[in-house]
Amino acid sequence: ELSAIAAPLMAEDDLLGCLYVGSPSPEAFSEADVNLIQTIASQAALALKNARLMDQTRQQALTDGLTGLYTHRFFKEQLKLQVDDARRSGKPACLILLDTDKFKQYNDTLGHPAGDALLKEIADILRESVRPNDVVCRQGGDEFAIIMRESPKEWGVDVGQRIRETFELRFAERQVRVTASIGVSCFPSDALGFSDLVQHADEALYRAKDTGRNRVCVAPSLKESSDA
Repeated sequence: ELSAIAAPLMAEDDLLGCLYVGSPSPEAFSEADVNLIQTIASQAALALKNARLMDQTRQQALTDGLTGLYTHRFFKEQLKLQVDDARRSGKPACLILLDTDKFKQYNDTLGHPAGDALLKEIADILRESVRPNDVVCRQGGDEFAIIMRESPKEWGVDVGQRIRETFELRFAERQVRVTASIGVSCFPSDALGFSDLVQHADEALYRAKDTGRNRVCVAPSLKESSDA
């Protein structure tokens, strides 16, 4: 360009960007053009600032303050979307539910700050164990969920086993030995819809708890259930 106007996008003390207007003609802009661009830049900066604040507020509502994982509310939204997507595409989706064994004992023995630090460490383990496009959520307390997009059942079982083994190794020398009980279910092989998927993963999780903890249990397929 042979002439240009550049106006900063300033909102209070934050520089959000720059509004740039160029022309191939020399001396293309008048004083009125400069004033117009400055006015537009000011209004655009305010709109951007408000949009960022709204996004931050939404993120705070959808992420857990302690672990940074998604909340139960976001989990429900995403799982419904994934089930709908799997139904349309024909590609399976897996749900992993995890409950920390002996977390209350860990908290009572070492104190709540140590318990909070443990939850953060568990969140890191879960994030590191899945793909970037999988969704990791804190359900509340020491319960967690993972939504695995476009994943057959064996992938969910493999991830569950890897997480369980990581717990076993990482926390083996702690004063209270924390392990993980895990339930896995898959759509559409194990469930007809969102509610069934959660219920069957939950039943598999409690079976893991009831049969000795520190294990991965898998929901039976719909075919296995009907045969039984």
